[in-house]
Amino acid sequence: MEDFKIAFIYAKNDEKRKTYEGQIEKFGKIEEESPHSSCLLQYAEERCPHIEIFKRLNYRHRPETIGYFFTAIFNDIIFLNTTKDIGEYGKTGVFLMPSEITEVQKESAYHFAQEINDFSVFMLYDLSIQEGILEGKEMLDSDPTQILDTYFSKKEETLSNNQGKSI
Repeated sequence: MEDFKIAFIYAKNDEKRKTYEGQIEKFGKIEEESPHSSCLLQYAEERCPHIEIFKRLNYRHRPETIGYFFTAIFNDIIFLNTTKDIGEYGKTGVFLMPSEITEVQKESAYHFAQEINDFSVFMLYDLSIQEGILEGKEMLDSDPTQILDTYFSKKEETLSNNQGKSI
């Protein structure tokens, strides 16, 4: 079993966080009892202590909400490994997608999808906070590569539909 709790696919080079564009970094151990929220906040404390919102969040916030701020601030793709009982449910996880993704990051996302090809995945995208609640669109697929194909196809379709329209 993949033993990481969270994976980051970074959007850009960042000296403060010691990251580079397209880098895949896994954090935490799935077998640890601490919640995903604590793991994300520990990462924030270590890598981006200068970001005020992470100081205001705590382990009681949903991991998707905390992860949203990584997508919104840094444009990172976040993957939460939610695997609990492989025998009953198989391997499972959730992608949190930022509003903008670089080509290098997209390639890394596909590479990562090959690593987790035996996971059933859920994806949250077009995320925003509305009246304190995380809102967004979602999709589900048993194939990580397929869910990325569907997502990027929808993004390209939206972009081509919006070209030429004046705002």
